[in-house]
Amino acid sequence: MTQTTKVVKAIITPFSMPRYAGKRILWVDDQPENNTYEVQSFRSLGMLIHQSKSTEDALDALSREHYDVVITDMLRGTDRQAGYELLDAMRQRHIDAPVIIYSGSANAEYEAEAISKGALGETNDPTELFQLVTGAVLKAPER
Repeated sequence: MTQTTKVVKAIITPFSMPRYAGKRILWVDDQPENNTYEVQSFRSLGMLIHQSKSTEDALDALSREHYDVVITDMLRGTDRQAGYELLDAMRQRHIDAPVIIYSGSANAEYEAEAISKGALGETNDPTELFQLVTGAVLKAPER
C-alpha cells in the first residue's frame, strides 16, 4: 500500500466525507494544468475549487467570496515571491483563510519561512498537500 493510499484511507471515513462537501478552495497558480490530479482529488470529496492565475485575480475573488483554504504556488511568471505577496496582501486586508504554499521545491527551510510569514504550511508533495487541506477545511467554521 502506498503512503498516499494510507493517508487517504485514514482521512476519508464515512464520518468525515460529508464534512468536506461544499468546502471552498481558492487555488492560485499561473499553470493550473499542473494540478489536475490534485484538483480532481479534492473535487471527488465534494469540495468546490475556484482556480485563479494571478495574485490580483485571487484578491478579487477573495473580496467577493469566502474560501475555507487558499492554495498558492510560489512562482508566477517572473515573480519568485508571488506566494508570499499573496499571503501578505491577504493579511493586510484581514482575510484570514488558511494559506498553503504548493510549490515545485520544498525543504525544511522553505516550510519554516512560509509558516513564519503566516502560511499553514509549504510542500511540493501531493500527499502532504492532501493532509494540510483536509485538516484545514475540517477546522474551518461552518458557514
